[in-house]
Amino acid sequence: MATSIDAPIEPVQSGPTTLRATPEDFRRWADVGQEMLLKLAEATNEPNERRVLRTFRKTEAMEIGRITEYRWNEARKKLKFGVSTTAEARVTLEEIHKIQEMLGIRPRRPKGSRAIRMAVANFKGGATKTTVAFHIGQAFPLRGYRTLLVDADPQGTLSRLMGFRPENIDPDMTLTSLFENVSKEQKDRIGLRPQPTHIDGLDIIPASLEMTGSDIHIASAFMQKVEGASEFYRLFDDALAAIEDNYDIIVIDTAPAFSFLALNVLWAANSLVVPLPPSFPDFSATVDFCGMSGDLISAISRLKGFGKSWSPTVFMHSRSESTNAAADVRTFAGHLFGRYRVEEGIPKLSAVENALSQMRSIYEVTGAEVDSRALRRARDAVDQFSDRLVKLIEGEWAEQVRESEVVENDHE
Repeated sequence: MATSIDAPIEPVQSGPTTLRATPEDFRRWADVGQEMLLKLAEATNEPNERRVLRTFRKTEAMEIGRITEYRWNEARKKLKFGVSTTAEARVTLEEIHKIQEMLGIRPRRPKGSRAIRMAVANFKGGATKTTVAFHIGQAFPLRGYRTLLVDADPQGTLSRLMGFRPENIDPDMTLTSLFENVSKEQKDRIGLRPQPTHIDGLDIIPASLEMTGSDIHIASAFMQKVEGASEFYRLFDDALAAIEDNYDIIVIDTAPAFSFLALNVLWAANSLVVPLPPSFPDFSATVDFCGMSGDLISAISRLKGFGKSWSPTVFMHSRSESTNAAADVRTFAGHLFGRYRVEEGIPKLSAVENALSQMRSIYEVTGAEVDSRALRRARDAVDQFSDRLVKLIEGEWAEQVRESEVVENDHE
């Protein structure tokens, strides 16, 4: 059943002064809403299997790849991407990565380090977790890092933004199978199955609504006294361990609520980014998130005799504005979180909202689709935040390498 966007679907039972709705109304709204979302996706993007990232002009490509003009021209000739040196010469991200690899400058985590599992987490809805995960999840592969996006929110908004339709995704391609594993023998367990995206160097584990049943699987395992049920919090951790060598950075978008799935993400993550919009309700909710997360994870750590930490841990401001209230929240956050709160963030900018309305990031739209000056400001802001994260990640990798060398020396 098709419908016009400006023609609301009225409930079957609705009196003149009431707004009563039945389950059938909700099902109908869901069906029609899915059609509307599909039309929006078809109007703004091609289906995932044909979706293509825009190409880059020479100057932008050199900036992204950190490549000098001399080495750029030399590499393009050797790789036969063309010999044009004009500013209008365009290349794909895959070609930029090939140039980086040929020149030996494509970034990669050093030997002796492990993939950064960066969860973007805050239990309050509207904290812009998906917006942050979506943009840094693209910023990292643009710089050359092998990146995996994990959509751990059953609503699947991140998956939709990446061109996937959660309602059509095989549950075995999501995190759903992990929680079914809790009652399966090791030989029968299903692992994670990352899917390629339209962005070179970026894979995704999408979400589906079936993930909402994860708590039921775990509760059932406890009720049936399934062997190993008490290790439920490690399901995601163990699954990531089997694939993380293929990646430098893993970005995980979390659901805006506490659940067994959320606990799995917090335990599996070794890095946290906590978005904090500049309002006191969001500040209060972030404080509650800290208390709940700290209590739960420390309880497991004590029970299992395992120390848990996240590095880097970053509190960042999203949707920040130049208002007195926003400044007050930033001051409060600065006093509370100290050096863990970074100045870089994602401000409230029209270019971000306009790009998201087209189901794309600010890296995917062009100046012809979004005001070019606003787009430049948005990209600069996200780039500065992403660069800050990269520096912190590189510092963590360096520390891991030092620790690895100490262990090796002790064994000699």
